[in-house]
Amino acid sequence: MHILMQVHDELIFEVGKEINLVEFANLLHHCMSIIVCRRLSISIPLPVDIQVGSAWGSMSTFMHSTITSHAAASTSLS
Repeated sequence: MHILMQVHDELIFEVGKEINLVEFANLLHHCMSIIVCRRLSISIPLPVDIQVGSAWGSMSTFMHSTITSHAAASTSLS
């Protein structure tokens, strides 16, 4: 897994087949929504949207039951 790029408020990751995508997405969500808020002393929830897909243009919203491929994950701070 490695970060490919940052575009405004989005982080684009490439996730290899050896990485459990569900675990990665859950960890990413936890880090962005809880740890970042604590570090920045933000007392309101920070919404995080996670999308997955084989290409940036074909991303769909992260749902545990729909993840079958390991290609890319995108997170956006809304």
